Amino acid sequence: MRLILILSFLLSLPTGFRCSDCGYNCHEKCLPFVPKNCQKLLKSIGEAGMGSAHLQGNGRPVTDGHDTAPPTSFETYAAAPKAAEHRTHEGYLCKQGAFFKQWKQRWFVLDSMQHQLRYYESSEDGNSKRHIDLAEVESVNLIKSVPGAPKRSAENSFIEISTVRRVYNLMAGDAKSAQDWVEKLQGCLQRD
Repeated sequence: MRLILILSFLLSLPTGFRCSDCGYNCHEKCLPFVPKNCQKLLKSIGEAGMGSAHLQGNGRPVTDGHDTAPPTSFETYAAAPKAAEHRTHEGYLCKQGAFFKQWKQRWFVLDSMQHQLRYYESSEDGNSKRHIDLAEVESVNLIKSVPGAPKRSAENSFIEISTVRRVYNLMAGDAKSAQDWVEKLQGCLQRD
C-alpha cells in the first residue's frame, strides 16, 4: 500500500529529477535534500576499488581525489500527462479546517471531467492541496451561518458539502457567489 501511495505521488509531480544510475526520483524542490550517495554507483565504484563517492550539486561524483568514476547525474523528466479536465467553475472560497476549525482562503476548481472539487493554495498554484471526490458527496446545501464563522462574513454565504467521510464548510465572499457554487455543484451531482 505504501509503495502505491509513493508511486501515485511521484506520478502526480509536474517535473522532477531521476538519477541516471539508480533511477531515484525526486521533486525539483526536494533535490537539495536527496542523499548524494548513489547506492548503485557506490557499489560499482567499490567493486572497482576506488573508495566511496558522493555527488556534488552539479550531479558529478567526487571520489578520493580521482575523477575517473562514471558521472552520475539527475535528469529532468516530465510526469505522465494528466487526465483531461473541464473547469466548470472556479474561484476563491474560504475553507474551514477539519481539526483546528480555522478558516483559510483557497482557490477551488470544479472539474466535471474528473468529477472532483479540487482546492489549491492560490490561483497560480499548479498542484492541488487536496480534492473532494464528487462521487462521495451526499448533499450540498447553502446555509445561513456556521459555528465559528468569521465575524464579518455575509449571511447566506456558507456552503456545506456532506460526504461519506466528513462535512466541508466553505464560505463565499457573498450570498450570490455561494448560490452560484451550490448550483454548479448540484448540477455536477445530478449528472451521476
